[in-house]
Amino acid sequence: MTGLVRRSSGPVSHGLPRDETGSRNLADADWGGAPIQIDALGVALPTNLGARVASAVTTDPRVRRRGTRHYRLRIGWLAGAQGVVVVRLEQDLLALPDGRFRAQGAYRHAETETYLAVETPGRRVGDVPMDASRAVDAELGGTHEPALDEIAFLPAKVRRSFVGRVRSPRYFSAEALEWNGGQRHTVSGLRLDDREACVVQAAHHRDTTHWVVELVTYRLRVDRAQLAHPGWTG
Repeated sequence: MTGLVRRSSGPVSHGLPRDETGSRNLADADWGGAPIQIDALGVALPTNLGARVASAVTTDPRVRRRGTRHYRLRIGWLAGAQGVVVVRLEQDLLALPDGRFRAQGAYRHAETETYLAVETPGRRVGDVPMDASRAVDAELGGTHEPALDEIAFLPAKVRRSFVGRVRSPRYFSAEALEWNGGQRHTVSGLRLDDREACVVQAAHHRDTTHWVVELVTYRLRVDRAQLAHPGWTG
């Protein structure tokens, strides 16, 4: 199989044993260690999303500003068979005289948003050959997002399908990881707006020339559940 085909149900094996360790973020050469799991964020997750499809926790390195407050954003997301939950965490930053910023305290839970699907999500799975194309900025009209660095490892046709499904996302989060010293690589990503979501989950084994790819697409209910942290004052 050299492309993506529609599949109505059933799990897809990406060949990732649960006990694998020693991961490295492929887009950040200075970072190493175990990825953050959404269950480790200390935030209650909804129980009505069905079987898990994919999840990731990513940190946006950009400094954001709300009024006089500076902060950075961490996003945790979990896609299930019946919907998607997005958890926002924020970390305060102190502006220094030299123009740099210093973290103040830990990340705090800011908001949880749950998006339920109106129907069974669409699924496309298959083996997609590797390619050398990584010019991903052009795929978003020249606008750079940190998540583009993470999906750059995917074949171009997979990137186009993933990005094209949700053109103006409310959330765009992706994580590329290396496992066991480069034995395999994985990419997990989410693009979501108020009506649609697309999830990509892919794995590449070093001794192969293809990626095992799963794309899951959702039509979402408009009345999403939104819960701000009760102690949040930002």
